[in-house]
Amino acid sequence: MILWAPKLIAATHQLGVITHLEGEITYLDFIKEKTIINVKEKDQLQTDGSYLTHDDAYFNVHLFDGSWLRLNPKSKISLEFNPETKELTIFLLTGSMKVLLEQDRKEKLLEKVIVQSAGATFETVGSKFTVTRNLLTDQSSVYVEKGTVIATQYVQYQKKDMELVHAREKTTINDRENDVESPRKMSEKEIHFLNPKNYLHGTEKSL
Repeated sequence: MILWAPKLIAATHQLGVITHLEGEITYLDFIKEKTIINVKEKDQLQTDGSYLTHDDAYFNVHLFDGSWLRLNPKSKISLEFNPETKELTIFLLTGSMKVLLEQDRKEKLLEKVIVQSAGATFETVGSKFTVTRNLLTDQSSVYVEKGTVIATQYVQYQKKDMELVHAREKTTINDRENDVESPRKMSEKEIHFLNPKNYLHGTEKSL
């Protein structure tokens, strides 16, 4: 298994505004001597640190290009943005997160989103999808509601397998295996679960 980690870069990038927040959420600043602060609504989502949602906590972010991101309870992420390639990379360390890249979002501000979860990567230029990281089983899974996501498995930094995951499909990548499971149609139970009203309370906007 390999654990991806973000590179520290000179500039901190602000990626969007936290529009809704529930519960305790903390931000660990990698630059300021590992300072931990409590996250609040209207704060900017930014690079050069990690976000942790505690029990029953989550937040929604309106990204700078008009897209949306939600970090679910008991989850941890850090982020990188490359202004030259206009690529946003999200490192999912544990838990789950959802991304909605609107097709009619502001053009040329964000070309691609990549979610890295251990040796698995999930990338898209426009879709609605959820990625989960299970530390107990060493597995990463993607659930695609709209659009298409490319799921790729890396072992020792070498690409081993890739699958296209289409709308209403899911796939899982196991750290110990050298291939990506063939995508399968999601069950009605899985589709039902992806609606935040079924696992979050007080959600102001359905992602």
